[in-house]
Amino acid sequence: MRAFAALLLLLFAGSPAGSPGAAQADAAGELAAGYTAYDSGDLDGAIAHFTQAITLQPESAEAYLMRGISYYDNFEFDLAIADYTRVIALKPGDTEAYVERGNAYDETGEFDLAIADYATAIALDPNNAWAFNERAIAYAGEGLYDKALADCNTAIALDSDYAEAHGTRGQIYEDLGRVDEAIADYRKALSLDPANETAGEGLARLGATP
Repeated sequence: MRAFAALLLLLFAGSPAGSPGAAQADAAGELAAGYTAYDSGDLDGAIAHFTQAITLQPESAEAYLMRGISYYDNFEFDLAIADYTRVIALKPGDTEAYVERGNAYDETGEFDLAIADYATAIALDPNNAWAFNERAIAYAGEGLYDKALADCNTAIALDSDYAEAHGTRGQIYEDLGRVDEAIADYRKALSLDPANETAGEGLARLGATP
């Protein structure tokens, strides 16, 4: 995405001030600055830059998406939901926006809305392991463990190296009291991603070694 923003800057660098091309170039510059701020952990700065990009280009789905992600990371879930909803209005087939909005709904405890968004993402892209994993988490939040396990199994079948899905399934097994299976999944998750917090914390709770 940053490369795209940089390309816009090059294409419109010579546009007269006040022209549509100049506005696009300025918006691309704000997007690039927003990414830089986001990557450095400056969420407030990122939000400010993405907001300016939206002001310059009100139909920029990318700017809304990135501002939504920044709001989410800043624990401003209602604002994130509003931005993801705007992305979906601009790009109805954007699976990422549906999954991200589902995650925000999950954080606000609106599991039914989260599950509906994940289902839409899956309908748009049946091979989206991320969407299956996130829906599994929402199902678990509702106590629907059979459905949660089924989604985890699908996510892992789609991507056997998906550490997050192994960690999620481990958590579900732990919740169900299936300790040996939980430990096995937590260990698998850590073997794929040594920084996986779900797995590391799970093994610690169960008194198991990595």
